[in-house]
Amino acid sequence: MKLPKPPRPLDALFPILALALLSPLLSLYERPVQDRDFGSLGGGSADFASYYLGSLALVRGFDPYLNGRPEFKDPWQREISIDGVAVGQYYLPGHYLAFAPLAWMYGDNWEKAASAYFKLHAALLVFLAWLVATGARGGDPLDPQAGGGKVWRMWAFTMVLLGLQIGVRLGLERGQSDALQSVLLWGGVLAAARGRLAVAAFLLVAGASFKGYGLVLLLGLGLSRIGKSDFGSFLAGGLAAGLPILGLSWSFLSVSLRVALHQSEDFSFHWMNHSFKHLGWAIGPGFADPVRYFLSILALAAALLWWNRYRVARTADLQESTVPLVVAATLSIAAMLGYSGTSAPYNLVLVLPGLVWLGAWLAAEPGAAATTREFLFSVAFFLIVLDRTPVRRFAPAAYGLVLLVVWGLVSLRGRDLQGSHRGLPGRVVREDDPLGPASQIRAT
Repeated sequence: MKLPKPPRPLDALFPILALALLSPLLSLYERPVQDRDFGSLGGGSADFASYYLGSLALVRGFDPYLNGRPEFKDPWQREISIDGVAVGQYYLPGHYLAFAPLAWMYGDNWEKAASAYFKLHAALLVFLAWLVATGARGGDPLDPQAGGGKVWRMWAFTMVLLGLQIGVRLGLERGQSDALQSVLLWGGVLAAARGRLAVAAFLLVAGASFKGYGLVLLLGLGLSRIGKSDFGSFLAGGLAAGLPILGLSWSFLSVSLRVALHQSEDFSFHWMNHSFKHLGWAIGPGFADPVRYFLSILALAAALLWWNRYRVARTADLQESTVPLVVAATLSIAAMLGYSGTSAPYNLVLVLPGLVWLGAWLAAEPGAAATTREFLFSVAFFLIVLDRTPVRRFAPAAYGLVLLVVWGLVSLRGRDLQGSHRGLPGRVVREDDPLGPASQIRAT
């Protein structure tokens, strides 16, 4: 058996430095110490406490939504009222099932569980960066001859990006679950890119069962495989994840759906809300919902058009379908983030992997002149990552999501995003190209 080659010292230097430099910064957000960036509720992991107690209720045999027991109430009393009934949980059943093991281990001591989850949360961000790097670079990270060094450097860059993005830090302070959802969703995309449809469906169903942000991604991939030989595998993987979730949550499924829909309408106009509704409200309150629905339909249309592009490319060649797959996945998540009236900065970690993945491919174009598409993508990337300015009521990410959708629609007309990351149509791949060797030359 051939052992993998160890990384070159200079390759390993970058991720090691990234971890060393980010650790002191991120540790500021662990309970009970937290930075003052976000007007904390009086201690870290406030959001974790709420849904952890929902998982604890589930572990102890109670309805996580409607149980009326004081020991499961949110410590910050952030209940919402539905038909006159106070409900302290806001997410779909998969959320509470996923955190049930922590509730089983730590019981009533939610603060100890929060400390354990903070460390797991940080590890998930490191692993998410690894998924992005291996997907974007497409090389073997332990083989320098196969582009492994570029994978290590991309891994370091993505870790720094995730560690500095303000929404990711808010997710760490509040103890949110979006990093775990992002690992599941983009793990599913990576599995689909490698032709493992059963694994992809399993991960996507699990990821979508938390808050629903992966729903369009899941449905788009499923619809693109209908009538194909691998649809059976996709269906089997989806059922393997979905049936246990439905079985364990059937008694409170209808309540969970009502709560999730109610929560998605909880809109407030400030920088921490980057929904499409924010853009309409900035024009005037009367424009809030019309703009929201128009942009949501536009984003959904862009995603579906790219899913069709993926379906056609997938029929021709698995590698040729990778770029359409990632574009479709990114636009699908953007559509859900924009539609939700309560979109918060910490859920941007769901779309950041797609932006990095696509940005790595676009930046590798050899000697390409600046184009409208490149400009649109760059500005969208910048605004989504920036996500905060001194103007308290300006949400850069909301405008970035719209520009991302426009970029997706404009790119349908071009040919520079129709191929795989191993060599895009219409260009000759250089020997030192991080996307692939010169033997993979495509012609238009």
